[in-house]
Amino acid sequence: MNSRAARPFDARGVRAIVLPFTHFRDLPAARRTAMAGSITIGIGAISGIPDFGWLEASQLLVAVSAMRVIARALEDAPFPSPFHDGTLLAAGGLWTIAVTIANSIDGADVGTCLIVAAGCVALTLAGLRVRAHAEHYWFE
Repeated sequence: MNSRAARPFDARGVRAIVLPFTHFRDLPAARRTAMAGSITIGIGAISGIPDFGWLEASQLLVAVSAMRVIARALEDAPFPSPFHDGTLLAAGGLWTIAVTIANSIDGADVGTCLIVAAGCVALTLAGLRVRAHAEHYWFE
Protein backbone atom coordinates (compact mmCIF):
# COMPACT_ATOMS: atom_id res chain seq x y z
CA MET A 1 0.00 0.00 0.00
CA ASN A 2 1.45 3.33 -1.07
CA SER A 3 1.31 6.18 1.37
CA ARG A 4 0.52 9.56 -0.06
CA ALA A 5 1.31 12.86 1.54
CA ALA A 6 -1.87 14.29 2.99
CA ARG A 7 -3.06 17.43 1.34
CA PRO A 8 -3.89 19.94 4.03
CA PHE A 9 -7.04 21.63 2.77
CA ASP A 10 -10.69 20.98 2.08
CA ALA A 11 -12.20 23.96 0.32
CA ARG A 12 -15.78 24.57 -0.74
CA GLY A 13 -17.45 27.33 -2.74
CA VAL A 14 -15.49 30.43 -3.66
CA ARG A 15 -12.62 29.39 -1.38
CA ALA A 16 -12.04 26.46 -3.74
CA ILE A 17 -11.16 28.90 -6.53
CA VAL A 18 -9.14 31.23 -4.28
CA LEU A 19 -7.10 28.38 -2.77
CA PRO A 20 -4.41 28.28 -5.52
CA PHE A 21 -3.88 32.04 -5.12
CA THR A 22 -3.39 31.84 -1.37
CA HIS A 23 -1.07 28.81 -1.53
CA PHE A 24 0.76 29.59 -4.77
CA ARG A 25 4.15 28.65 -3.30
CA ASP A 26 2.90 25.17 -2.35
CA LEU A 27 2.20 24.36 -6.01
CA PRO A 28 4.79 22.61 -8.21
CA ALA A 29 6.21 24.61 -11.11
CA ALA A 30 3.98 23.01 -13.77
CA ARG A 31 0.85 23.82 -11.79
CA ARG A 32 2.05 27.39 -11.31
CA THR A 33 2.41 27.68 -15.07
CA ALA A 34 -1.09 26.26 -15.52
CA MET A 35 -2.36 28.79 -12.99
CA ALA A 36 -0.70 31.64 -14.89
CA GLY A 37 -2.20 30.36 -18.14
CA SER A 38 -5.69 30.15 -16.68
CA ILE A 39 -5.39 33.66 -15.23
CA THR A 40 -4.29 34.94 -18.64
CA ILE A 41 -7.24 33.23 -20.32
CA GLY A 42 -9.63 34.68 -17.73
CA ILE A 43 -8.27 38.21 -18.13
CA GLY A 44 -8.46 37.93 -21.91
CA ALA A 45 -12.05 36.70 -21.75
CA ILE A 46 -13.12 39.44 -19.34
CA SER A 47 -11.39 42.15 -21.39
CA GLY A 48 -14.01 41.63 -24.10
CA ILE A 49 -16.87 42.66 -21.80
CA PRO A 50 -18.60 45.04 -24.26
CA ASP A 51 -18.79 42.22 -26.82
CA PHE A 52 -19.04 39.36 -24.32
CA GLY A 53 -20.64 36.33 -25.94
CA TRP A 54 -20.68 32.55 -25.86
CA LEU A 55 -17.08 32.20 -26.96
CA GLU A 56 -15.81 34.46 -24.17
CA ALA A 57 -18.07 32.64 -21.69
CA SER A 58 -16.49 29.35 -22.80
CA GLN A 59 -13.01 30.77 -22.28
CA LEU A 60 -13.94 32.04 -18.82
CA LEU A 61 -15.47 28.67 -17.91
CA VAL A 62 -12.26 26.86 -18.88
CA ALA A 63 -10.17 29.35 -16.87
CA VAL A 64 -12.27 28.89 -13.72
CA SER A 65 -12.40 25.11 -14.19
CA ALA A 66 -8.61 24.96 -14.59
CA MET A 67 -8.20 26.91 -11.36
CA ARG A 68 -10.49 24.41 -9.64
CA VAL A 69 -8.51 21.45 -11.00
CA ILE A 70 -5.32 23.07 -9.71
CA ALA A 71 -6.95 23.67 -6.32
CA ARG A 72 -7.86 19.98 -6.05
CA ALA A 73 -4.14 19.19 -5.88
CA LEU A 74 -4.01 21.04 -2.55
CA GLU A 75 -7.07 19.43 -0.96
CA ASP A 76 -7.54 16.34 1.17
CA ALA A 77 -10.07 14.59 -1.06
CA PRO A 78 -9.02 12.49 -4.07
CA PHE A 79 -9.58 13.90 -7.53
CA PRO A 80 -13.12 12.86 -8.58
CA SER A 81 -12.42 12.20 -12.24
CA PRO A 82 -11.39 9.15 -14.22
CA PHE A 83 -8.89 11.37 -16.05
CA HIS A 84 -5.60 12.68 -14.69
CA ASP A 85 -5.65 16.36 -13.79
CA GLY A 86 -2.86 17.06 -16.30
CA THR A 87 -5.02 15.56 -19.04
CA LEU A 88 -7.91 17.81 -18.05
CA LEU A 89 -5.68 20.90 -18.04
CA ALA A 90 -4.25 20.08 -21.47
CA ALA A 91 -7.70 19.36 -22.90
CA GLY A 92 -8.98 22.66 -21.51
CA GLY A 93 -6.08 24.51 -23.12
CA LEU A 94 -6.68 22.82 -26.48
CA TRP A 95 -10.41 23.53 -26.33
CA THR A 96 -9.78 27.18 -25.50
CA ILE A 97 -7.30 27.62 -28.35
CA ALA A 98 -9.96 26.26 -30.72
CA VAL A 99 -12.51 28.71 -29.29
CA THR A 100 -9.98 31.54 -29.56
CA ILE A 101 -9.36 30.74 -33.24
CA ALA A 102 -13.12 30.75 -33.83
CA ASN A 103 -13.35 34.06 -31.99
CA SER A 104 -10.58 35.59 -34.11
CA ILE A 105 -12.37 34.46 -37.28
CA ASP A 106 -15.51 36.22 -36.05
CA GLY A 107 -13.55 39.47 -35.93
CA ALA A 108 -12.46 39.80 -32.31
CA ASP A 109 -9.57 42.04 -31.30
CA VAL A 110 -6.30 40.49 -32.48
CA GLY A 111 -4.38 41.61 -29.38
CA THR A 112 -6.87 39.96 -27.05
CA CYS A 113 -6.81 36.78 -29.12
CA LEU A 114 -3.00 36.67 -28.92
CA ILE A 115 -3.08 37.14 -25.14
CA VAL A 116 -5.62 34.35 -24.73
CA ALA A 117 -3.67 32.15 -27.15
CA ALA A 118 -0.52 32.59 -25.04
CA GLY A 119 -2.50 31.53 -21.96
CA CYS A 120 -3.88 28.53 -23.86
CA VAL A 121 -0.40 27.41 -24.89
CA ALA A 122 0.84 27.79 -21.31
CA LEU A 123 -2.15 25.83 -19.95
CA THR A 124 -1.75 23.05 -22.52
CA LEU A 125 2.00 22.65 -22.05
CA ALA A 126 1.69 22.76 -18.27
CA GLY A 127 -1.04 20.13 -18.39
CA LEU A 128 1.13 17.89 -20.55
CA ARG A 129 4.04 18.38 -18.17
CA VAL A 130 1.88 17.52 -15.14
CA ARG A 131 0.65 14.43 -16.96
CA ALA A 132 4.15 13.41 -18.06
CA HIS A 133 5.55 13.67 -14.56
CA ALA A 134 2.46 11.97 -13.12
CA GLU A 135 2.78 13.83 -9.83
CA HIS A 136 -0.39 12.31 -8.39
CA TYR A 137 -2.35 9.23 -9.32
CA TRP A 138 -5.54 9.38 -7.32
CA PHE A 139 -6.81 5.93 -8.29
CA GLU A 140 -4.04 3.47 -7.43
